[in-house]
Amino acid sequence: MCIQQIPSLYNYSNIRALETNLHVFADNQGRTGQSSLWGSEKTDDRGKIIEKILDDDRLVILNNGDPTRFNPANGLFSSIDLTFSNPSLAQQLDWQVLPHLFSSDHIPILIKIYDPIKKTINRENDSVNLWNLKNPNWPLFSSLIEEDTNMLDFNNDNATQMVTLITDIIISAAKKSIGECTLNLQKHRVPWWNKDISELINKKKKALKKFQTTKDPSDFITLKKLRAQTRFLVNKHKRLSWKSFVSEINTHSDPKKTWNKIHSLKGISRDKNIYLVENNNLITDAQAVADKLANSFFDNSSDENYDLEFLRKNKEEKNSPDTTHICQNNNSDQTLINSAITTSEFEIALQKCNSKSPGPDGRPFSFIHNLPKNAKTYLLQIFNLIWSSGIIPSNWKHSCIIPIPKEGKDKFSTSGYRPISLLNTMSKLMEKIINLRLVWFIEKINYLSPDQNGFRHHRGTHLSLMKIQSEIENTFQNNQTLGMVCLDITKAYDTAWRPHIITYLKEILSMGNMFNFIKNFLSDRTFHVKVNQRLSSNYYKQNGVPQGSTLSVTLFLISINNITKSITNPVKCTLYADDFNILCRSSELCTVQSNLQRTLYNLHEWSLTTGFKFSASKSQCIVFTRKRKQNKLKLNMNNNLIPNNNTAKVLGITFDSKNNWIPHIKNLKKACSSRINILKMLAHTSWGASFSTLSIIHKSLILSKLEYNAFLIINANKNALKMLDTINNAGARLATGAFRSSPIDSLLNIANIMPLDIKRQEIAMILATKLARDRMISSLNSYPSLLAIVEKNNINLKNILTSQLPVIPPWTSFPNIIDTSLAELPKNSTSSQVYIQNFKSTISQYSNYTEIYTDASKSENNVGIAIIHKDEIITYKLPTECSIYSAEAIAILKAFEYVLGKQNQNFIILKNPLSHFSHLSKGNAVKIMWIPGHSSIEGNEKADIQAKHTASTTSLDITPLTTSQDTIRTIKHISIQAWQNTWAKQKTKLNEIKPTILHWPNNHHDRKKETIINRLRIGHTRITHGYLMSRDEPPSCTTCGVALTIKHILTECF
Repeated sequence: MCIQQIPSLYNYSNIRALETNLHVFADNQGRTGQSSLWGSEKTDDRGKIIEKILDDDRLVILNNGDPTRFNPANGLFSSIDLTFSNPSLAQQLDWQVLPHLFSSDHIPILIKIYDPIKKTINRENDSVNLWNLKNPNWPLFSSLIEEDTNMLDFNNDNATQMVTLITDIIISAAKKSIGECTLNLQKHRVPWWNKDISELINKKKKALKKFQTTKDPSDFITLKKLRAQTRFLVNKHKRLSWKSFVSEINTHSDPKKTWNKIHSLKGISRDKNIYLVENNNLITDAQAVADKLANSFFDNSSDENYDLEFLRKNKEEKNSPDTTHICQNNNSDQTLINSAITTSEFEIALQKCNSKSPGPDGRPFSFIHNLPKNAKTYLLQIFNLIWSSGIIPSNWKHSCIIPIPKEGKDKFSTSGYRPISLLNTMSKLMEKIINLRLVWFIEKINYLSPDQNGFRHHRGTHLSLMKIQSEIENTFQNNQTLGMVCLDITKAYDTAWRPHIITYLKEILSMGNMFNFIKNFLSDRTFHVKVNQRLSSNYYKQNGVPQGSTLSVTLFLISINNITKSITNPVKCTLYADDFNILCRSSELCTVQSNLQRTLYNLHEWSLTTGFKFSASKSQCIVFTRKRKQNKLKLNMNNNLIPNNNTAKVLGITFDSKNNWIPHIKNLKKACSSRINILKMLAHTSWGASFSTLSIIHKSLILSKLEYNAFLIINANKNALKMLDTINNAGARLATGAFRSSPIDSLLNIANIMPLDIKRQEIAMILATKLARDRMISSLNSYPSLLAIVEKNNINLKNILTSQLPVIPPWTSFPNIIDTSLAELPKNSTSSQVYIQNFKSTISQYSNYTEIYTDASKSENNVGIAIIHKDEIITYKLPTECSIYSAEAIAILKAFEYVLGKQNQNFIILKNPLSHFSHLSKGNAVKIMWIPGHSSIEGNEKADIQAKHTASTTSLDITPLTTSQDTIRTIKHISIQAWQNTWAKQKTKLNEIKPTILHWPNNHHDRKKETIINRLRIGHTRITHGYLMSRDEPPSCTTCGVALTIKHILTECF
């Protein structure tokens, strides 16, 4: 064992302080211990001991899984050199293994300690101008644009010129109302710093100089006031910044970005310059690096990626495309998708554009959000001009690429970076509008393969994973052998052959705006790369779909759609975007191999005609069986052998040949252990973040990982599942500040975190409910273990209303069928008489319409709805799980069904409440009018009475209708009740004072008080249970001579 202290990268004054905070353990004899947490292939007994040591809140392991030692005897690498640090220091450290062995079999470890005081060195550009969006004057911004837009010619038919004009107006207004700020790249930026703090600090400095000169007591008092004000202001904005940061954390948050934000809040800056190594020469010039990366990204989509035979056959198609159009169908759907873009469509798409990233021109979406009405109208006119002409401005087809390091790849090589494209925000808005139309159309005609689950509404990774797991379970039940090949498509998005996409679209789209727009969208795409504020030359993107556009994803699904036609029974497949797997099961391995090899040959032929290319070396095959001494598959793709593995990772889930889930659980534990370190940094029991903050981080970064498709591992070995419980319990303990000996059930109760075994059951039942809603019962029936959980908990899936694609496109203008004029009256201050008078005045406008009243009623165990049409009364009794919201919606549904049965009549449906109107389907000869409840309107009062009577009547049969939301609410109640039953059986100290699992409110104490209160409630503190850690004798009360407990101290000892 050796201990090394690594000095700060810039400051050598604190070397001695590192001795107790940073330890590097280098093992020459392999005795350190092995664990998957730090990159070992297996976990031995010593590794388990170290894992338990790492449960200590004061220790963080810095190893990232890279090997640290090379064994010259067998040529194998191992991770036996471990580095530990305390949480406070760990946030300033950067740990990496150098790519050199030197004279030792131990690979050098470089640990950089970033000094938050010193400035970053070697910056090529000192500053960059950004929009000052912290304090924008949006009213001024909008008024300036409105004034300038009124001067524009709305009859201009040159889209490029119009784009330039409106862009110049927006930029000019932004400079006047928002302004630019200069970001000094050499200074450590912290997100909580602002102009007020700078001004106050300058005043404090002047006060200090004045006092140093005058020595006047009054100047000294002024100095102390300014110092106190500065501290208060800094702490205030730190808290506000922290709250803002925490509010942005969700289940999709990237742990790496969360780390970076924490470093930023701490004032720790990392050197983000990109350097490359070529021919053993370090390239540091930003311009040269940008050009190298741009050339690499160009190569990814160049013609060099295709086989020569494919290019020979298809090059002519690319250069001289066939102008004949296959689809001649000009039905109503074709007319709808080619119709002019509407204002409502524009606004709906804009609401979904919340990205803060600006385009190549520096304009963020917030500029478009705050445009005045006339400017939005002008922009909509530009969209429709482009839509009708099919010609997109060239600057809308240019992207700025930001290179992002790939996880675990060489950061000094161009292959170690992935391109992230920044597109023009106006262009992205229009593409989102067009994509909504295209998706609706291809879903309506059922164009996409039913096996394709990627980026489709009500589909997801769970369907592909369910199919694989179902095949594995059936294999084991029938004592068969299942072979699976996970195929890797090389540079799939970059090599999608554009002429083929156009050909596929010709088969389904008539010659119109949609087809012409997409054709132009795919042509003449250009990009440049931005590195360290330097821009590369412009490059053409020769092939593939443009990265960063929502429309590109749909076009890629179209381009790869016919891959499933190469699959024939008994082989099955799963497809999620470009994640493609083939499966076959049989009693004999030779049959499996024969079928899979035939399919691989078909897929190879498919690749020769489509331009996609499979990588045999990156693909993998696996055999699932319970038979002993089973041989491996010997499969090849284009004469290249596909590697065999005992595990296969598909969509983030690791499948193993015995289906015991242990490799997956270990991978989960490893991934979550690094995320636990974030909590360790922030969970100091005295000055750490609050419980609510830490709880959000735990649920977003750790629980979301543990719950991802957790239904798959419900039947895994219980001892294996305990590994995940350990992670969850550690996160709960860190969030609450509970003492280490706290009982697990008490810990989860006080943290308001459901036990994982109950949560997995809940996830499974919710998934089954969604499958029933989406009319995918066949997928559910093929998964018996999921059905068993549903039946065990008496969940009725047959009554759930199913979802379906809207018949009328969602972008078409909403018919004027809803009258909400009565809602303009303030309900709290409007009398029934006023409502009745206004109602009579309004309803007189619909003299040729027949009135229908609907209402719903819900008591504790009964739900009823009523529909009143003249003297006809229609009632339905609904299941008790229906909410009042669902009952009101079902009442409207039944009213529409009633109307459909009548011929040549106009109806007006009068209902309450108002909340359903935004979710209603569209009708023809039907109007809907909102009326206030309990306002003495005769028809409404009659419907209310009948609904209440129906709900309380026991003689009526229940109409088996409910919504998926109601079923999910029932499932969550079942889970809570199961947790409550488990908690009621516990005999813990917390159980004595808190018999329920309901969360106790947080009184917003500081972290230290929160920790004290939680420990007192749980009944485990250092005073009463510290002996368990030190292995001493249990303490006794010095006064009473009885065992020392919190209950005794607070309530018994006087």
